Amino acid sequence: MTSLNTEIPCIRVAEQSATEEVSEAGTEVIAARLDLGGGMTTAFEHLRAIGHRRIGLICNDSGELAVQLIRRFLDEHPARNLGLNLEDWISRVPKSFSGGSRAVLELKDATCTAVIVQSALQLHGALHGLRNRHLQVPRDMSVVGFGDSPTMKFTGPPATVLGLDVEGLSNALIDATLQTLRISTTGLPSVPPVFRPRLVARTSTTAARQ
Repeated sequence: MTSLNTEIPCIRVAEQSATEEVSEAGTEVIAARLDLGGGMTTAFEHLRAIGHRRIGLICNDSGELAVQLIRRFLDEHPARNLGLNLEDWISRVPKSFSGGSRAVLELKDATCTAVIVQSALQLHGALHGLRNRHLQVPRDMSVVGFGDSPTMKFTGPPATVLGLDVEGLSNALIDATLQTLRISTTGLPSVPPVFRPRLVARTSTTAARQ
């Protein structure tokens, strides 16, 4: 077969802190960047505003996002200047239902009043684990999850989450595709737009009990 010798454009979304690699397949276009680590800041702002300081983290036991979340957790935690060992409030577990169920009880025993959870499976597990111990969310533990989906409205109780602007991301990808294929005359922005997870407040968080 004769090679067409044609560059195939790759249009994608990148993590804001990711190290860029040059694509060998053709032109690579970053349509948007995700500030996923910034979601930790948003979660802390919400929980701190309703009185929480003893905030734990359930994250995956591997992966770049888990590393980012832990870094932000330690750097920005509301109790970071109180002489506490914040590592005691971090639970690194597999991305699984059972991992979340086990981790949330460990953090509850470590006197946390709120927890931030990386994955949906871990979040469902955390809610289940608290129910099994006859604890109520959010009375006994406030829970914030990363990532929104239709099922999050139907957890018990409906989960407060950090969701992405899916419509905005979709439009950024469409605009980049049209421009790359020269269908649109609108130029791409010199700096791709950055999307940070935004808080979708439901009923799995409430004021800390005094």
